[in-house]
Formats: sequence, C-alpha cells, structure tokens
Amino acid sequence: QDGMVYWPGFEGALTTQLLAEQDLRKYDQILFGVKFPDWQRIAEAYPDPSAPFWKEREIFSRIGEIAAPIYHIGGMQNVGNGELGDCCGGDSLRNYLKGKSGPHPGRHHVILGNWSHGDSTPTGDGSNLDPLLRNRIPALMDHYLQGKPLPFRDAAVLIASNDKSRSWQSSVYPLRELKRQVLFFRRDGQSYFLSKEMPGIAGEADFSSYEDTPAKLNDLMNLRPDPKQTLAFDYVAQENTPILGNMKVDLHVRLNVPQADVFALPILIDRNGIPHVITICKLGGRVFRVDGVARVRTSSCPVMANLKAGEKLRVYITSNFYPLFARNTHQAIKHFYDGFLDAKIDLLHSRDFPSQIRFTVEP
Repeated sequence: QDGMVYWPGFEGALTTQLLAEQDLRKYDQILFGVKFPDWQRIAEAYPDPSAPFWKEREIFSRIGEIAAPIYHIGGMQNVGNGELGDCCGGDSLRNYLKGKSGPHPGRHHVILGNWSHGDSTPTGDGSNLDPLLRNRIPALMDHYLQGKPLPFRDAAVLIASNDKSRSWQSSVYPLRELKRQVLFFRRDGQSYFLSKEMPGIAGEADFSSYEDTPAKLNDLMNLRPDPKQTLAFDYVAQENTPILGNMKVDLHVRLNVPQADVFALPILIDRNGIPHVITICKLGGRVFRVDGVARVRTSSCPVMANLKAGEKLRVYITSNFYPLFARNTHQAIKHFYDGFLDAKIDLLHSRDFPSQIRFTVEP
C-alpha cells in the first residue's frame, strides 16, 4: 500500500511459507496480505512453475541475449563506523560476466563502487550519488538518447578505488593491475594466525573446531554458531593493504560425519579493536566428506576494504547449526536438542593441505 515491495515480514513469509506452497494463486496473499487481480489471472492460466511461460520471463538466464547497451551497477561492502552494509556487487558482477559470454559482449559494462545496495539509485537532484556515478549517468543518457559524445572513456569495467581520488578502468575482470595476496591458516600452540608463509610440515596437521575462541558473530552475520565451533585467525597488516575484488578461500577440513557446513567470515578490526564487516557474502557452505577430507573452495562478492598498517584482518572459521547430527536413542525426545551430537570438524594446515585465503590488493 505504501508502494514498497519489501516489508519487515517479507523474508520470513518468503522462507517459511511461500517456498512450501505449490499453489501460485496464493503467493500474493502470502507475501503482501492481499490478492492482486493481475497476478490471479496469470496464476490461473499458468499454475505450473515449470511452465515455459515462467522460464521465458526468467531474465537472469537470458542476460546474454540483451542487445541494448546495459550497465550492471553494484556496490562493494562499505567498511566504516562498524556498520553492516548491504552489498549487491555479486549479482551485478555475475550478470555482467554472463552478458560478456553471450552474443553481444560489447554491450555489457559493469560499474562497482563504494556504496551499499540502494545507494546507486539517484533521488531528487542526484546529489546522493557517489561521484563515480553522479556525472556519468546523465552523460550516458545524453549519449544513447541524443547521440552526444561521451566526455569520458566508456570502459567495460569501472571500479572504484580505496583511494577516492582515482578509479580503475579495464576491458576485463578481474583487474590485471592488482597484486595477488595469499595468506595461509597457521597455528603456534594456542595462537591462531594468518601468514604469508606456507606451512612447512607435511601430512594433515589439524586444529580442532572446539577451541573456545569467543566470536560475536551474532552481531556481524546471520549465523548462530556455538563459540566452541569457531576459530579466529588474525593477520596484522605491516603496511597499508587496500583490498579490492573478490576474496576466495580454499579450505581443507576433516569431518567425522558425511557432510557438514563450514564458513570463512572475514572482518576488519581497527586499531581501537572495533570490528567492521568486509562482506555479507558468506564464504563457504555445505561440504561432503571424501575419504575423510572435504574441500571448501568459494568466492565472496567483490569487496573493498582499506586495511591500514596496524589493523587486523580476522577470518573466523565457523559453522552454523548443521554440525549437530542426530542419533536414534529409541527414547522420547523432550527437547529439540535431545539426542544430538556435535560433529567434529578439523581445519587442516600443512604442505599437503594448505588451507588459505586469497584476495587482490591495489598497488
């Protein structure tokens, strides 16, 4: 009624009610509490979600077919004031790369900047926009609608820099000018840290996920782990390290169950000890054991984080509720967790299993 598609109960209705409902005619009532005549007519005519009608209108799989000029605009996670921003760069980058692989690659551009989800949309006189966009959008509109020449190079890839006085332009993504950084997960006694040096030992060499490393993840991510299922690894920057691009993890874990979920959650801790979220894209997910060992290889959304000398990059290795597994006790269960056991997850770190996190840094 207020013109907003999203409302506070939207996500809950989506995840708990709509996904379990097969009757498309009930979707509008579930999500918005009202029936929309237009939706009812469509749902009556095409009640099967797998019908060609719906597939033809599923735009994401057809991005490459778009022949008109298209600019995929996404924000990279803001780091500042300890706030949890809303990052949308992952979808924008994914759509751009899909478009570049289609029949009209020259029509697709991507712009990634230091803003959160909705802040790339102009309001009023457009003064809310980041300088990277403020003058670019009117010039692009004049170019395509009136044929006026562009006052700037229209690169396929335009990415903001941690140094606000400049930006990066390229014909490809990821940017070739950036430096690759690799940090290995290491341990010395009860000290957990990230190091540029690869572990020198051979074999498996694990650390158990049951070290009681406190982590206030509830305030940072939508996860609810047991602190004893969390490890925290720190890297203290010796020099300014402007991170730009996707962060990737390659983890080797040993499981005592067939499958579990494992996540790597990077955050920045400033010199005052205040944590700052780098990305809300979770690195990890469900993993399956093969000969006792599982491998987690995943990438985040594009991020920018100006890690200054003396600040910490902290990576939590954790898991959600899934490491609890059930056994049949042949007894009545009085409480939800009765009869559940903790899955054992070990992070391996050795020359044979070099668990690591990789990212790119501006020179």
